[in-house]
Amino acid sequence: MRKTILTAFAVLIAVAITFAQCPTGALNYTGQLNITSGQTYCLSSNLSGISGNLKISNGGKLVINSGVVLEASGSIIIEGELELRENAGVKLIGGMTLGSIGNFSSTITLGKTSYISMTGALTQYDATFSNFFPTRKAVVKMDNGSVVEVCGTYSHFGPYNAVEYTGTPTSKAFFINKAEVSGTVNSPISASSNIRWIALKSVADVVKNQATYCGPNATAATCSNWPGGLTDDWSVCNQAPNIINNYLAVSFGTINASLNASSNQLNVQWQSAIEENNNYYEVEVSTDGNSFTSLGKVKSKAQNGNSNTALNYEFSYSNTNTALGAVILLSLLAIGFTKRKSMIVAMMTIMMISIVAVACSKNSDVNVDSNNSVFVRLKQVDLTGAVKYSKVVKAEIKN
Repeated sequence: MRKTILTAFAVLIAVAITFAQCPTGALNYTGQLNITSGQTYCLSSNLSGISGNLKISNGGKLVINSGVVLEASGSIIIEGELELRENAGVKLIGGMTLGSIGNFSSTITLGKTSYISMTGALTQYDATFSNFFPTRKAVVKMDNGSVVEVCGTYSHFGPYNAVEYTGTPTSKAFFINKAEVSGTVNSPISASSNIRWIALKSVADVVKNQATYCGPNATAATCSNWPGGLTDDWSVCNQAPNIINNYLAVSFGTINASLNASSNQLNVQWQSAIEENNNYYEVEVSTDGNSFTSLGKVKSKAQNGNSNTALNYEFSYSNTNTALGAVILLSLLAIGFTKRKSMIVAMMTIMMISIVAVACSKNSDVNVDSNNSVFVRLKQVDLTGAVKYSKVVKAEIKN
């Protein structure tokens, strides 16, 4: 009984916690071309038309928030950090440089199913200065289903692994080079086999290390790890979004979410494209697109977890129902208790109502405040316990 009460408290406290979408103290990014040391900028809505040379200096940081796409032309010089959160993207007509020779460490971080696609070249400099500064690196960090698509030449001059995998052991990320690849003294790509490195043209002085490699001159016919959404034509760029859609389409079709601002009811509808050994879906929400909390489960409609036809699902959640359920639970627990225990339960009920009131108040603020949107994703769990996540969608606020 005590465990039940503590569980109820834990659930309500989790619902009560809200997070800012962008890092605390971050400045709103509107296309600034110079991000200096000590500055953190955050892009929280799609932005296009940026032109020129964007420089992120050492100690500076640019965050692309979940589900947000930055479209730019020119070059992006990264001496600090570029972070793409889940399902974010960068479409660049131009190229990138990462790091500086022997001066400091620099990082590009890609969250789950995020992507970078560039028409120009990507150059990773040797931050160690020929191992004179062995702890310094200029690296790309990639999470589940993320894609880096370099349509221009790629150069890796460091003695360390160019790409680090940060995802789960059962998933993968795609590092795709559509033009010539070059390096210095067998520069390694990655220490993880979860990195799928695909080189469509020649490769010189760069080695795979432990990466799963197709190349040089890779084609769909010669590569067993060729991702869906990628064509053999090296001259076609901006295929990263298609690759991610194919990566997710194994389980998920369309996903829609709406939030009633007056009733605090969240409605989620989705369609599965294909289901294989599926067990159930779990609906998760977030106010920052980064930290998610589960609201409930929906059992698979597929017979024995398998279906080759589209299946439709829906899920509804209301904060009011949570509050009412918590109060009813504690009221029922009080029945048959001694006077002393009843007093304890009564006090807990008051505390529960207070917590729920705060949670509902905060959720109400989130619902109607466009600066604190509600993000939804689906967690799909198969019969073996393996997990796959959908893309993140932003709930539409309805009055």
